[in-house]
Amino acid sequence: MNCSTPLFNEVHAGGLTPKIAPIIKKNRDKSAQEVYKLIVEMLNNQESFLFGGENSNARYNASIASLREAILALAEPIANKFMSPDSYVQLKRLFEDNFLADAGIASGSVKNNTDPETPYMENNPDMINEDERVKQKLDSIIETYYGTVVKANNYRRQQFGLDLVKAAIIDTDQRMIVRSNADLNKALCLLKNRYLGNIVTYLQSIDPNFSAESRVFGDNFRKLPGYEQTLNRFYNELKARKEEGSIEDLITEGWKKRLSGQNDPFYDALNSYVNLVYFDDILEDAMGRVIQLSNSGYSGIELDAQFGKYKFSKGDEHKRKGF
Repeated sequence: MNCSTPLFNEVHAGGLTPKIAPIIKKNRDKSAQEVYKLIVEMLNNQESFLFGGENSNARYNASIASLREAILALAEPIANKFMSPDSYVQLKRLFEDNFLADAGIASGSVKNNTDPETPYMENNPDMINEDERVKQKLDSIIETYYGTVVKANNYRRQQFGLDLVKAAIIDTDQRMIVRSNADLNKALCLLKNRYLGNIVTYLQSIDPNFSAESRVFGDNFRKLPGYEQTLNRFYNELKARKEEGSIEDLITEGWKKRLSGQNDPFYDALNSYVNLVYFDDILEDAMGRVIQLSNSGYSGIELDAQFGKYKFSKGDEHKRKGF
């Protein structure tokens, strides 16, 4: 590989604007997750125009971090014109939290050359499989939100598995086995509603005047507008706690309360936020052999239950008979 191929920088940014602007304009009514996914797909379908150079591996030599900053700088004036403030905040957060993993893993495996200050992407003919992609993304998420409090995340992961079993495998409220894909999608909608409800409970505990959507899906299992505002408000709370240096203490305190059987609104809200925002990747990690996406293009996008986003891995009929 010719490691002298230039890293991505502002010189190469000119080719981005005519690519990103139409995506934002044409999809102004779609969620931030959908816009983010479309931009990432567009980038991963490019060849060498973006980064220049004669090397056919130029795309893998790009500085993904610099690319992310360029995208955010170019997207801001466009998004401010065509997206709501809440949607743009979420789009920005998706790039900050996920882009290094999504763009880097989609392009190849990250390596360091002889100069540790200039990372590059090395072409991997086998690419990284889906399991490895999910693992690396979740590792990044855990570090971002839980820091060094690894056991607190382990507890979240265990509880997520229990939540899935109780909601989507065995409906403990209705005392029935969830058999069909249609019922599975409805059950997961209700689980996501519960997670958003936990976030609202915490936000109202610190601000009694807080009022926003407390459900992701309505009674007809259709996605409701406005729930992203709740996610954005909680994200801002997390950011404030992190900046003041108190977040790991809060997580530790909440986790210990949970172990002793007590509730902790902040810790419950944090776990619910992570589970909800990264639901599909966490689902794949926890129960991918049982529940799958019916279409990989649905990943990270909330859809009405009628679209059948999720399915049982071994077909529509769940084989167990009941209690």
